[in-house]
Amino acid sequence: MSKKIVLTGTAVPRVVEFTADATAAGKTLGALRMRYHLDELGVANTLVAIESRGVESYKTMRPGDVFIPTEDFSRAAELPGGLAGVLKPLYVAIELAAKAGSVIIIDWAGGHTQNRLEAFAATGFDQRLAELNMSGLSVIVTTSASDRMRQAAENLRRTAEIVPLMRRALLLNERQGSFAFQPGTAAAAAHADLLRAAEGASLLRFAAIRGESWQECEAAGLTLPAVKRATPSHVASKTRLDTFSAAACISEVAAWWLLTARALAPVFPFPGAAGASTVKEPAA
Repeated sequence: MSKKIVLTGTAVPRVVEFTADATAAGKTLGALRMRYHLDELGVANTLVAIESRGVESYKTMRPGDVFIPTEDFSRAAELPGGLAGVLKPLYVAIELAAKAGSVIIIDWAGGHTQNRLEAFAATGFDQRLAELNMSGLSVIVTTSASDRMRQAAENLRRTAEIVPLMRRALLLNERQGSFAFQPGTAAAAAHADLLRAAEGASLLRFAAIRGESWQECEAAGLTLPAVKRATPSHVASKTRLDTFSAAACISEVAAWWLLTARALAPVFPFPGAAGASTVKEPAA
């Protein structure tokens, strides 16, 4: 999409974070899917990855993206602002986005919920965004495992308490199974508490990509948009798959793409949807 959209006002979230207590919850997948969603709409975006230096998925970040190593939290006591000081590159990116009319996407590493909340509390993060005439959206991600749902419920509650001006969303990632539980089980109880904690939040659901189709392509260094556009022969050449299996993988990724686009659209409205009045196109 060649025409770029410039965002103004607070009706559309301008800082979108993806967070979970545990690893392998789907935070990075959610952050990247949001990025591709914005790309298709023509909205400029910057990804801020807060992750360990050893993680391979961020070796191919785009120019202008921001990488904050989690190892830097160990030297927080040496920095102005303590834990909040580690996130200085994030604050600079947000201020630039406020002027540019673009969006910041934050992908938090697993295991850093406490650091995140302490930094938000210390900076009055939601209030700082409001001063910049920006709104924020906290997307708490969980799988259907009972312990993950309990962690997500606590994350939702603490987020509402510490940054009340930020909107919240709950992303149910079905990669490890659906969220339909047998009544009376521990999982059903955890799910019910999760939904109580999510009261007032937007609810997103990402279906699993069947047959581990995406994992096979990701291991070969292919991005989601690349798979969606590829031919079976191209995917086969990049993976260990035959062309028939590669064609099936492309179909599965394309179906997932459509479902997730529908899930994201109500949370992130653009022209033709609620909140479109906050969008303007730059002069030619």
